Amino acid sequence: MDTNPLKLVDELRATLQRYISTTLPINRNYPELREKFKALLADTENQNLVDGPYLEALHDFEKGHSLNELINCKGGFLHDDFSKLPYPDRKLHSHQENSLIKACQENKSLVVATGTGSGKTETFLYPIINALLNDPEPDQPGVRALLIYPMNALANDQLFFRIAPLLGRYLKSHGITFGRYTGAVKADSTRADEEGNLLQKEKLMSALGNPQQIPSNWLLTRDEMLKTPPKVLVTNYAMLEHILLL
Repeated sequence: MDTNPLKLVDELRATLQRYISTTLPINRNYPELREKFKALLADTENQNLVDGPYLEALHDFEKGHSLNELINCKGGFLHDDFSKLPYPDRKLHSHQENSLIKACQENKSLVVATGTGSGKTETFLYPIINALLNDPEPDQPGVRALLIYPMNALANDQLFFRIAPLLGRYLKSHGITFGRYTGAVKADSTRADEEGNLLQKEKLMSALGNPQQIPSNWLLTRDEMLKTPPKVLVTNYAMLEHILLL
């Protein structure tokens, strides 16, 4: 999380102050009461609108090998271009490494149950990427991986800050196509429309390395995805049913 907790507390306090002052207005016929009310809201020393921030110390997860230690040229089983990903020398959590071994070496299915912030996304996304990098028929059309999320907000977060940077920046040379087929993408939207919206998202652009345009392997419109299905399709149950009907 890159939000400053101290700044967040100040923003929450200011938001609550505005909310209370507008929800419980005091008639201008009572100016002295209004001023005292305003002063009381602004008194951050004595009023307790927001507590904290509080810090919680947690034990770290057991560590395994790094991505660099697991690539083919080092005697491992991952595609060598995993060394291009961010922090390839950082030690994986042991459950992440075990997931890679089960999925990539043993061709097993996975159920991953672990806490928030424990790197669950990597346990399924890295095996998918490894399979795509080793695809024996990369030019053959068709969806290779379906990522189905229950909410658009979660789908967007995963797409913008996990999938797009990996496939549209660090592994862009492989041309692995990906796209989001959800209600957030309008049926009549053009690529220029979608690209214009995405270029306004500073955090996304930073994750992509601040390009001048959206990577060409990111399919942005429904029309693009229907004509040339992306290798990695991000969607939800309702839209998946809609695609199948089409």
